[in-house]
Amino acid sequence: MSKEAILRLLPEKIIQTVNQYDAFTAEPPPVDAKAFIQYQQAAKSALAHLLLLLKLETGLQPQNQATPEPTDWIRAARQALDEEENESDFD
Repeated sequence: MSKEAILRLLPEKIIQTVNQYDAFTAEPPPVDAKAFIQYQQAAKSALAHLLLLLKLETGLQPQNQATPEPTDWIRAARQALDEEENESDFD
């Protein structure tokens, strides 16, 4: 698949990912500790997937095209993922 073809597909995939994350997190998290950890890991994975799609889109943009600045929620998601990577779930 060409770079141009991937660039055409990415906006739709990013929107789908955001919509799926929104639907997943619309329900309250489970109360059971084990289920909550699974829920939290799934949400974290979805955010990581979204960030990878955004990085891919940015990386495939032509060099002369200005890259838009990430919005606040993207920055917050990146920070949350960075903080989570630096922590252990059982420390």
